[in-house]
Amino acid sequence: MFSKYKIIIYKILKSQKNPFNSFQITSNILLIILSIFSSSIFLKSIDYSRDVKLSLLSLNPCYWSYQEYKTCFLNIIKPVAYSNNLLEQTSFSLNNVSLDKKLLNVLNHNSVDIYPWELSEVEKYNLTWKSRPTFQSYISYTPWIDLQNNRFWNSKEKPKFILWDTKLGIKSIDD
Repeated sequence: MFSKYKIIIYKILKSQKNPFNSFQITSNILLIILSIFSSSIFLKSIDYSRDVKLSLLSLNPCYWSYQEYKTCFLNIIKPVAYSNNLLEQTSFSLNNVSLDKKLLNVLNHNSVDIYPWELSEVEKYNLTWKSRPTFQSYISYTPWIDLQNNRFWNSKEKPKFILWDTKLGIKSIDD
């Protein structure tokens, strides 16, 4: 399928006397976009798996529908509206975040790291976040990564507190 499009595009470009005049440039761009879009539709018909999404038109593999492409395009041409939308979504998400006032008093602007990955508390309460070198250390297992984190936790740079979120089913290391 891909080679078919490549051959067609090559033949059209080769047959043109001057492929750089404005009409032909426009038609070439449209032809290339059409071939990429057609290839994308073809790829979508292949059952890779339910978890894998592939898109040739986007660096973000999550764009899978026309609405997602449309939203992405509108975000590019209307950056202020996009920014305001992000602020609204962030505000809405942060409304669901809460820390006990006693805990906030204990933290008292000291450095914290949050485990395993939910950082909303840092944003909402303006905490002093001091991240370990490998932020995703809960899924990163190599001797080198372990050594980097070990050096950090045994250094003066380590945070004074760790906020451990157990809502996600990850128990504390001392359980």
